[in-house]
Amino acid sequence: MTNAGLELSLPDEVRARVAAKAGSLKINRSEKIVGFCPSANMHKCWPHERFAELGNKLIKDGCTKILLFGSSSDKQKCRIIADAINSTSGSSMAIDMSGIFPCSRPQL
Repeated sequence: MTNAGLELSLPDEVRARVAAKAGSLKINRSEKIVGFCPSANMHKCWPHERFAELGNKLIKDGCTKILLFGSSSDKQKCRIIADAINSTSGSSMAIDMSGIFPCSRPQL
């Protein structure tokens, strides 16, 4: 049995926004990119230190960029995590994307 991978269905408008943003961030398909969506209700949130720890481990393991997603109200948490990763790794590989491509639950 072969694994075809994850398939996502995105509206054309979203595809265009992603392509434009990816171009401005100089992201290409061959890079190892990880996305974090650190938002949840207060009782289920992982501490930002853990996200930063994981981000730094992923960078050491060859990840080229870490994108942090969330709504505009998540900006502070995403910025703290991105700053912590970039400070520890001495890079600018963690990028705060909060408010640009917000995380949301699909409507069923």
